[in-house]
Amino acid sequence: MKSHSRTVPGTVRYTTSEDVELAVRGLLGQSLWAIMDATGLRLGQVNYRLRKAGIKLRPFRDGEGQFAQSMLAAGRGAATSHVRVNIAPRFRK
Repeated sequence: MKSHSRTVPGTVRYTTSEDVELAVRGLLGQSLWAIMDATGLRLGQVNYRLRKAGIKLRPFRDGEGQFAQSMLAAGRGAATSHVRVNIAPRFRK
């Protein structure tokens, strides 16, 4: 497990690479467990930091907000191609 040193204990300012990574992953809708694995933080620490930053995971998963919309637009072509090439052929007779 990583050791977490801060200038002032308990202060979260999103200046450490760990906190920035957590915020980015949260904005991209990753699960709490994926964020925990990537950052080495405990569940309570992840929840606290996301809540403090005002980041909610669900809006991204529901396709709401600027990040979700841009990711959907960027990935739509690749996803459509994947469906046509890899999924649709399984259902043809």
